[in-house]
Amino acid sequence: MSYLNTDVPELKGYDTGTVLGNIELLEARTETAMEAVLCELSELAEAIIRDASGDPDTVFSILLSLRGQQGEEEDPPLRNANLLYQSLPPLRGMTKHLGLHERLFLYHLILKKLPALPVWGDHREIPSLPSDAQGRIAYMAGSLANKAYMRFSDHIPGCRAAIFHSFADACEEVRSGLCQYCILPLESSSEGKLMGFFKLMLKYSLQIIAVCDVKVTGGVSEKVTRMGLLRLATGENKALLSPIVGDTPSDRYLELLHVTAVPSYSEIMAAADFCGLSLRRTDTIPTESAHFLRSKDPWNADIASTSTLPLFSGIWEVSSAHLEVFLLFLTLEAPENPMLGLYPSVS
Repeated sequence: MSYLNTDVPELKGYDTGTVLGNIELLEARTETAMEAVLCELSELAEAIIRDASGDPDTVFSILLSLRGQQGEEEDPPLRNANLLYQSLPPLRGMTKHLGLHERLFLYHLILKKLPALPVWGDHREIPSLPSDAQGRIAYMAGSLANKAYMRFSDHIPGCRAAIFHSFADACEEVRSGLCQYCILPLESSSEGKLMGFFKLMLKYSLQIIAVCDVKVTGGVSEKVTRMGLLRLATGENKALLSPIVGDTPSDRYLELLHVTAVPSYSEIMAAADFCGLSLRRTDTIPTESAHFLRSKDPWNADIASTSTLPLFSGIWEVSSAHLEVFLLFLTLEAPENPMLGLYPSVS
């Protein structure tokens, strides 16, 4: 506060030291209050795990109930935590009383003690394929797709190319189980997200497992197209963790489609930021594609086709050890928002 101009008539003689002292006192009280909240959250995490006898699925069910399935006046589904809830009203009814960061920290505490908690990607069911379909990569021949196939083939031993006359045919081969993977263009440096291929991905229930950037030479400036390796999604809200491992954690990306009002997209971005994910890009889905999604969405058929809710697609760089916290947040609080992929960028 030393920058205050005490020559201003209203401030003459005002003791700025009092203001600074009050600020220091407020900071100390805030820190004390935060320590108390963290201590209470730690006690709550212990009580949840104790009541579940350490069973991951039971812990998940309790968290889901606390997140909003329980009525505010009902007793929480915990024996050991009842007294804790009675003595700590802010923890009664997580949806209404616990802030986003407090919930995320609670998830963090529980995952530290119980890393086997089911989150997206852990309980995936890889569809069984006939032996002649395993490793087959379907794509429409072209200079970009050919280069992408060579990149991806370095990371998938024993893969084989299957050439088709259209992108739709390649996608259909994956959906019918005749090929394990397909290659699609996802975005370009000149056009951004390529919505036609995005719609193909949704129509055929595909998820991204790896990407690579292919340069297009010629013309005035060099262009880059991001090509994706995709395979069949395993079901509603099941993310396929890629079999391809990036060189570093920052080589991985998480892509999510936001289709619901609750939680808001801003809350999802705040949660991702808290968990250390860096937003790479976000796109508003055009109206035409939004109507297509709501009428043919393979992940969530309950979305009303008449809904006017704007749709967003977000891509985050995964450069944090707290990815599991964000995945648990999505599983508990945003289950209707399909994850389009959790994938590395390969060279």
